[in-house]
Amino acid sequence: MKGVEGEPRSTTIKIDLDTNIFIAVKNQEAEHEFCERILDAIDMGRIEAIVSTIVVAEVIVGFYSNNEELDADRFSDHSLLKYNIQPVTLEIADLGAKIRATGLRLPDALIVATAIQTQSSLITMDDSVRYPHLEIVTPERFIDRL
Repeated sequence: MKGVEGEPRSTTIKIDLDTNIFIAVKNQEAEHEFCERILDAIDMGRIEAIVSTIVVAEVIVGFYSNNEELDADRFSDHSLLKYNIQPVTLEIADLGAKIRATGLRLPDALIVATAIQTQSSLITMDDSVRYPHLEIVTPERFIDRL
């Protein structure tokens, strides 16, 4: 398939980001380099990022806890510009409740449900997040494949 001026059309990769991706970058935690590379690729338009409103809330609570309201506003504004923000719809809430019943914490269950509903791979550093038939990838493994 050809794009503009005969150039091959690139296929955009679609991923769902877990909260820990953003927190790793903010706090310079383990694997933050891989997380930064993912966020840079999103900013450049090479990757489409789905971000649940649950993730946005979890990230900005850290800013508010540290009295970093300006950073919370910047994150929210950047999120609106660069990420496909997915609200918790009734379908996601119902699926999240079913997933929660299998043992995941509710925020994680809603993030997993969001990935399933949007047919995205979930990028996370949380080893406890697992769900059948959902591709769950660490940032390092994702970058290796990218």
